[in-house]
Amino acid sequence: MPATFDPKAWNRVCEDRGGAGFVFRRGTELVLELARPLLAPGQRWLDVGCGTGQLVRTLQEAGARVAGVDHDLQMAEFARQTAPAAFVVGRAEQIPFGDATFDGVVATSLMGCVADARPVFAEIRRVLRPGGHAIMTFTHRDSWLLKLNYLLNRRRREGGYRLYNANEVVCELEPIGFRVVEVRFYNFVFCMGDRLLPPASVARRLEGSRSLRLARNFIIVARGCERP
Repeated sequence: MPATFDPKAWNRVCEDRGGAGFVFRRGTELVLELARPLLAPGQRWLDVGCGTGQLVRTLQEAGARVAGVDHDLQMAEFARQTAPAAFVVGRAEQIPFGDATFDGVVATSLMGCVADARPVFAEIRRVLRPGGHAIMTFTHRDSWLLKLNYLLNRRRREGGYRLYNANEVVCELEPIGFRVVEVRFYNFVFCMGDRLLPPASVARRLEGSRSLRLARNFIIVARGCERP
């Protein structure tokens, strides 16, 4: 991610055919793959941390009515120019929509940027209707490939960027009204500059691997339960 929230710079990362772009795009592809069977005509979906609106546009093309929220004004303004959707400025810890507004919520490349994910989880559950689904991506704290990536590139993990353990996330979601229905690990890759190893075609085939500690990322699908 760029050091500053420059929409054009972020778009370049997303469209990059090298390692960084693949890592981001693969998460977006999987979110859409998992969301598509859940979409129905007339449903409302929300992208939390929508950035430049790329996923919003993709979900719209799949038939959803989508809104986006991002804390960065420049990102929201850029997104408004590229997609016919309601983009609002707001924090993930205080989503500016009412209770049970949405049939689905997505959050990609967001959780690593928040100081504490628990208020974000609670807000996503609040705006999600009972029976709706939340789809969220995370960077895998226990990934051997990620640790190797940092070592080979001689760089330390960016200060403040959060990594997650899947079991711990599940334990945080279920007490607040979610039932986790799927956890999928992905991005069995590491990046050497602009190079992606192994190549993207091989990396996709590895997603069925049982070596979950290799994966750089995981994605969780959670269903909102009826409140007591």
